[in-house]
Amino acid sequence: MTDRGPQATTGFTYDASASSDGPEAMLNLLLEYREAEAALRRRVADDLEIGDLDLLGLRYIARAAEQGAPLRPSDLRDLLLITTGSTTALLDRLETRGLATRAPHPTDRRSSVLELDEAATAIVRDALDGMQASILDVAEHLDPHDRATAIRVLRDLIAATRTASA
Repeated sequence: MTDRGPQATTGFTYDASASSDGPEAMLNLLLEYREAEAALRRRVADDLEIGDLDLLGLRYIARAAEQGAPLRPSDLRDLLLITTGSTTALLDRLETRGLATRAPHPTDRRSSVLELDEAATAIVRDALDGMQASILDVAEHLDPHDRATAIRVLRDLIAATRTASA
């Protein structure tokens, strides 16, 4: 880590006075991408008439289904970093909207697993397909070296974020 001296930032962005092609510019663009993605998720959630956190919950349920790994309500609670009560309320909302169901766990009678029904899967897929297609198009048009570099940088940023202290 380099010491660039005091930076005139609020702590919510990186030094905007730095060069347009330096690490701060890259990180500010990453923040801008995250904001654009969050705005899109809000629009999708609004279209589905659910909250942002509900949409994220659907994403985790869908990912578990794609991986063939049953997701229990307690797993979702841990992924979303919310309380048991908040998890129950979120699942109640998703069930009321017909987007997810709780089914008996295949091996643990004391637990349940979360599932998306086919109609819900189609609704969520339709809502997200356009976004994912345009993002995939950008990634596909990177040359292999640039894509490998981007993958390495993103993995390193994820690791740094996970290990950073608050």
